This record gives sequence, C-alpha cells and structure tokens, in this order.
Amino acid sequence: MDKLEQPLRFFLEKHGLQEQLKKRIYFQIWPDVVGEKITRYTQPVKIERDRLIVEVNDSTWLYHLTMLKSKIIDDFNANAGTTVIQDIKFINADFRAQRREEIKNRLREKSDHSTALNHQIKGIQLEKEEIEEIEEAVDAVPDFLRASLHKLYKNHYLRQAYHRKQGAKQCSRCRGLSLKLEDQLCLYCQKDLDAWTVVLDNFFKQTPWGTYDLLKREHPFLDEQLFKIYKNKMVLRQIRHLTAALAQKRSGDDGQEKKLKEIAQSYVLLVSEKEPTAIQKEHIYAALNRFPGLYELLYA
Repeated sequence: MDKLEQPLRFFLEKHGLQEQLKKRIYFQIWPDVVGEKITRYTQPVKIERDRLIVEVNDSTWLYHLTMLKSKIIDDFNANAGTTVIQDIKFINADFRAQRREEIKNRLREKSDHSTALNHQIKGIQLEKEEIEEIEEAVDAVPDFLRASLHKLYKNHYLRQAYHRKQGAKQCSRCRGLSLKLEDQLCLYCQKDLDAWTVVLDNFFKQTPWGTYDLLKREHPFLDEQLFKIYKNKMVLRQIRHLTAALAQKRSGDDGQEKKLKEIAQSYVLLVSEKEPTAIQKEHIYAALNRFPGLYELLYA
C-alpha cells in the first residue's frame, strides 16, 4: 500500500489538491461563523494560502459581507482555534460560473497535451521489476478499483521512463522527475516552498534554534520536508557567511572578530537546535568542528 500511496500523493500535491483536502475541514465551521441566514447565500470554495474564497449568490449580500469581512476573519480564526486565514475574497456566483468554463477549457488543453504524450510513450517498455511493483501495489485493492489503479500506475511508470529519456532529474522533495529543477526542487515543490518562505524566514529570525515541531504548533499544515529543505538552505548560507568572514579576518582586528563571532553564534544556534541559555561549550565545539581552528580562535 505504501507503493500505491506515492504516485497518488504526487498527483494530489502537484495539482494543489493535497493542501486543499487538509484545509476543507475548516469549511465545516462556516455556518457557526456567519449564522444560518448568511449560510443560505454563501458557499466556501477553497483556501488559497491564507485567503478564503467564498461564493455569494446574491449581489446585496455580496456588498454587506464585504463590509463585514474583518469581523468574519476574526470569528473564523477564533472558531478554528488557530490563524487559518488573513483575508476573504467574496465572489459573485455568476463570475464563478465563468471561471468554471475557463477551467474546462484549460483542462481540454491539458487533455490534448496528455494525448500527445501518451502517443509518445507507446513504444516504451516497462522493466520487469516495475511490472511486479504495479501488480504488488494493486493486489490488495478492491476489485472495482483494481483496473483503474493499475492503469494509473502503468501510466505513471511510463511517463517517468519517458521523462528520464528526455534527461529529467528527480525532485529532492516529491521524488518526481522534472526537466527543470531549482535548488533540486521541481517547479511545483519550489512554488510550495515560496509560499512558506515568509513564515519560515520570520520563524528563524525570531528562534534560530527552532525545530519543526515548534513551528508546527502555529502552522499545522506546514510540510516537514519543506521545513528541512529551507533549514538546509539557511545552514548552507551561514556556512558561506562564516567562510567569507574567516577569509577576511585580519589578526588584531577586533571589529572583524566581533562580526565573525556573531555569525558563528547564529550558526551554532541553527545547527544545535538549542536555546541560547542551554548552549554548552561542547555544543559550540561540535557545531564549529567543520571549520578548523575557528573554535580556538573565538572561544579558547
């Protein structure tokens, strides 16, 4: 079943559905937030980052709800027990219908592209191990789903094989193949990381020793892999800063030594994951051990 989960999870993540499935649980509190009367004229549609999209089927209510937006945001977060949204966008139901038509057109275009890709992968043969993995994955699936999931799996492997032939590389987060990677991430995963950058940046500025579990209390939907990827980028950045500061260090220059020590302290907090009051000499030594002579220079 673990094998079955992976391509399905990739599909949901890459199409922005995984996060929406998590966030949709908050739609249940909408009637408690706005009351029965307003609920009859409104329908929460989705949450984009920290903005709730609500469809309104009455133009008069659309105006009134816009005026009440700040109060509704406060009540929504209070009912949710955490800060889920920071903004609400109320949209006319007619506009929503127009958007549905646009989405249908885009889906048709994607379907045409998919048909062309399917034509290109017809000549590709799966490896014996891949066929066995597919059979094992669908073996425990109910009969009515088996054929559909078998097809999904086969297409997944065929597309991966085709992309490999085109020179695609593996994303370090979702493990999917992509012809274009940025910092070892595919475009979809990079977009996810960009969406969390402000939150992560503020978190590490305030608590450079902070862990994923600590941040998750405030942001339960944050992906642990994204946290680790961002933190790794922070560590590499600090290493570059330390290396550059060491290269510029001149004997007897107190100003440069002070700057070097500040960078080193930030680095120690980041990699040790310990609060400043809990830092001991052994933690500093272990963190700075990769920089020969730095510990002795600053702390001996």
